[in-house]
Amino acid sequence: MKGILKDAAILFVITLVAGLCLGAVHEVTLDPIAKAQEAAATKTYKEVFPEAAKFEQTDELTAAVAASADEILRALEMYLLMMHRLQKQKMVLFLDI
Repeated sequence: MKGILKDAAILFVITLVAGLCLGAVHEVTLDPIAKAQEAAATKTYKEVFPEAAKFEQTDELTAAVAASADEILRALEMYLLMMHRLQKQKMVLFLDI
């Protein structure tokens, strides 16, 4: 019984240290990764709009993107439903022959 508790304690300490190290690395790299992603996005935006001075994300833009995504999702659902119904009709027609 003591052997199991000792092994469990050792594994707990190893996991705790690894988790703390992972958390520290995450905190250290969080800001540089965000800056790199923003720089990459700005570079891409500059390729599309070379005359623009800066790019800002507004609530209006975020809402428009969300609305467009919802509309695209609804259209895709309708398309899949239509294809499913057509597939069923083909199956019925095949069985009627």
